[in-house]
Amino acid sequence: MDTQKLDAAISEFIIKKKSNAAYYEENWDERKERKEYYQSFTKDKLLAMTEEEFLEYISKLWSMLIWGNKKYVVDKLIADNGFASLKKQLSELLYGTSPIEKRWDLFLKFVKGMGQRQSVSFLHTLILKNM
Repeated sequence: MDTQKLDAAISEFIIKKKSNAAYYEENWDERKERKEYYQSFTKDKLLAMTEEEFLEYISKLWSMLIWGNKKYVVDKLIADNGFASLKKQLSELLYGTSPIEKRWDLFLKFVKGMGQRQSVSFLHTLILKNM
């Protein structure tokens, strides 16, 4: 690892953070809220979600921030995969015991309409869940 490059990036970040403290504070608060939200889930809670709760769950993913009509995306995922199957595949990705690379590959294989971008967001929730 190039530690000089890393140190330079950290120094630049600190300068930017000091020059716009309100922006960084707001973003940090948002990240903490998102972390707490995803950490509140268990496999059972995920499997018991209603479609409305699933919409909220998906809407909070980083990859979904660009979508204006998030309900359309969620409705399409449910229509293409079946709601029970979709929740089962998601719970396996996030809470399964197989190696993460195997769970990732199976999720991408069996869930239609879920690209790598959204899947990476799910992996991010997995990281948040374990922090």
